[in-house]
Amino acid sequence: MAEIETWVEEVLFRGRPANGPGSELPPRLYVVMGVQREEASLIDPTQTEWKRQLTDPMTMTQARERFGYSPSGLVELINDQAFAEVERLTAQLAQQVQRADAAEAALTELSAEIEAIKARLAEIEEAKAGQTVAEGE
Repeated sequence: MAEIETWVEEVLFRGRPANGPGSELPPRLYVVMGVQREEASLIDPTQTEWKRQLTDPMTMTQARERFGYSPSGLVELINDQAFAEVERLTAQLAQQVQRADAAEAALTELSAEIEAIKARLAEIEEAKAGQTVAEGE
């Protein structure tokens, strides 16, 4: 049996004008679902590949009939997806902070090395100046 995944691709609200064509229709909330299936490859039937498609905009009733999601189930699915994205971005940010901290520590270490080299150069220049004065006497 092929594995199937579904997700909420888009939620949209369609209002209606106060009068004129279509004004008798009530405003509605629509949902576009994404469907992903693992299917046998047409090139190599021993391999599988993922096929994706999007539904046309559906009413909540159509989404329930086709996918089994109630309006509250759709909201829960949206929240799950949103929280998963927040967790992914938080982990990515934590990695970037770790890299920045490591870079800052390396910069501090290099700055200390540069200061030590500058101090050693100053000592050499001072010793060289003292030697020149001693030779000139």
